[in-house]
Amino acid sequence: MLAIGKRVQSGPGEVLILDVKKDYLVLAMVGDSKFIIARGYEYENGRLYWAQGEYYDNLDNLIANL
Repeated sequence: MLAIGKRVQSGPGEVLILDVKKDYLVLAMVGDSKFIIARGYEYENGRLYWAQGEYYDNLDNLIANL
C-alpha cells in the first residue's frame, strides 16, 4: 500500500512519497533534489512504476505545477 512518507524503489531509484492522489503521486528522489509528479502509476512487487512523469528541479516549480 502506498502512503505519504513511505520510501519505495522505482526505476530512477529510491523515492519518498509526498502525496497520494487518485490520478497521480507526488514524489521526491531520495538523495537528490528532484521532485516528480507520477501519473499512471502502479505498485507491484515492492516497486513503483509510472507511465508519465513530470520532473522538477525544485519545490517551487513543483508547487506551481500542481
